[in-house]
Amino acid sequence: MTALDTAAVLTVMFDQHRGSQYAYTPEETGRLLDRVVTESTEGNRTTLVTVWDRPARSHHDEDQPQYPPAYLRVAVNPDTGWGAMAWIDMTAGDVLDTYNPTDSTDRPALMFAADEPTYFPSSASLPLERIRHALGNYAATGTRPTTVQWQQGYLAL
Repeated sequence: MTALDTAAVLTVMFDQHRGSQYAYTPEETGRLLDRVVTESTEGNRTTLVTVWDRPARSHHDEDQPQYPPAYLRVAVNPDTGWGAMAWIDMTAGDVLDTYNPTDSTDRPALMFAADEPTYFPSSASLPLERIRHALGNYAATGTRPTTVQWQQGYLAL
């Protein structure tokens, strides 16, 4: 794990319609990431999480939209204890979903977007503890988390 060399800002956009929330300190980052895994995304769009040298902005914020070239989209269902993530890297053209290699029929397919209901494959579902750990890895490094496995994903905005 490589720590970020500069001061980074964690931006979280819950359901992408309530505006952005920011964390600048390790304490704020921990609290905001805890919220990511405890606020259900079922029936909404995924939560967008970025680590960048400045705050990211959605089109619901005051300024024009600004996103880093790579970020995470996170779906969680605290009631079932499952979550899934997509790593989107526009520069490399990568879209990767988390991957759970265990064979289990208990894993739900979590909603990626509610507009036209699209879902992560059930193979992307991980226990929330693993999602939270991976989010901490991302916040610390600003790079795709290495604490989870990944599989080819499909961008659906």
